[in-house]
Amino acid sequence: MTDTLNVLIVDDTVTYRSILSNIITNIPDTALAATASNGKIALAKLEHLKVDIVLLDIEMPEMDGLETLSILNKSHPDIGVVMVSGLNKSSADITIKALELGALEFIPKPDGLNVEDSKNELQLKLTQVFRHFRIKRLAKLNAGKSMVATSSSVSTLTAHKPVAPLPPTPLTIKAPPGHFDVLVIGVSTGGPNALSEVLPLLPDDLNIPVLLVQHMPPIFTESLASSLNRKSKLNVKEAAHHDLVLPNNVYIAPGGKHMEVFKSGNDVRILIHEGPPENSCRPAVDVLFRSISPVYGKNVLSLIMTGMGSDGALGVKSLKQAGCYSLVQSEKTCVVYGMPKAVEELRLADESVDLPLLAQRITQLVKKGRDS
Repeated sequence: MTDTLNVLIVDDTVTYRSILSNIITNIPDTALAATASNGKIALAKLEHLKVDIVLLDIEMPEMDGLETLSILNKSHPDIGVVMVSGLNKSSADITIKALELGALEFIPKPDGLNVEDSKNELQLKLTQVFRHFRIKRLAKLNAGKSMVATSSSVSTLTAHKPVAPLPPTPLTIKAPPGHFDVLVIGVSTGGPNALSEVLPLLPDDLNIPVLLVQHMPPIFTESLASSLNRKSKLNVKEAAHHDLVLPNNVYIAPGGKHMEVFKSGNDVRILIHEGPPENSCRPAVDVLFRSISPVYGKNVLSLIMTGMGSDGALGVKSLKQAGCYSLVQSEKTCVVYGMPKAVEELRLADESVDLPLLAQRITQLVKKGRDS
C-alpha cells in the first residue's frame, strides 16, 4: 500500500496557496487534503480531515502561524509542520521561534525574481522533507509495534504497570584526547530546536570559541543568533567579516555566505565570502571545517548534528587527518539522520551522543582536556 502523505496548506494569500497546491500535486505519493486562509480555519478543518503534514504560513489574520503551531503541538502532536516564511526580518524572527517549538523545517516563499526556479527549489526541498518525515514516522511505528509485541508476552501481573519513558543512553566516558582550542559545529534540518538544547547549557567558562554553520538563507541566521544569545551564557552572534575569534563566543555563519577562519599575526579572524555553493549549500560545513586544521591543528572538537545530506562529512575527514575528536548527534534524537550518518558511514565518529547529553559531553571533554 502506498504511504500517501496528506497535506494541508495554510496561507492567507491566494497566490501562494495556488503555487503550493500545484507543487504538492507534482510530488509523488503526496495528496492535497485542503487549503485554509488562516490558522483558525485550518484547525477547524483538521477536526474532520486526515492530515499528515501542514504547510503553515507565518503572518496571517485572525490566527497567525506561531499561535496555530502552539495549538497544533498540543492537539495534533503527530502532524508534521513545515513553516512557509517570507524573507523579511519579522518573518525570520517568528520562523526561528517556530523551529525552536518543533516545526520540521521552513521553506522561503518565492521572491518574485525567478519564480519558476523558486518553485522547483521548493518542490525539491519539500520532497526531501516529506521523505524524511516518512522515514521518521515508519521508525516510530515499528518501535511501537515492537513495544506492543513485547508487552503482549509479559505476564498479566506486569502488563498493566505503567512503563516509564526510556532515559537517554548513558554517556560512555572515554579518556579525553587532549587539549581543545575550538569547537566546530555543523547542523541543518532540525537545527534551531537542537541548538537551543545545547548552546544554552554550555558554561560561561568554556574558554574556547565555537564556530557554527547552520544551513539557512540570509536574515534567518541573524534571528537565530539573537534568539540563542538571549538564552545562552556564551555570547552568540552572526559572524562578520574579519571578526576576532575569541573564547566564550559562538560565531554563526551568515546565511547565504561561507565562513572560514585564518591566522592574522597572533590572532584568529573570520573570513566571510560568497564562493560557490558546496553540497548545494552556502554556507557549507565543509568549507568552514577545511579551514580549521591549518589554524588549530589537532586541538579541535567537532560536532555534526541533525540535518539532510552529507555536508560536513568530508570536512570532518580533513579534521580527523589532523587528529581532531569527532562527535555526532545520535540517530534516535535527530530530526533527520543525514549529516551524522554520513560521518558515521565514513567511520569518522568517535562518539554518538543523544541530544540531551551533548552539552554535558562537550563540557566534560573541553574541561578534562584543559585540566589534563
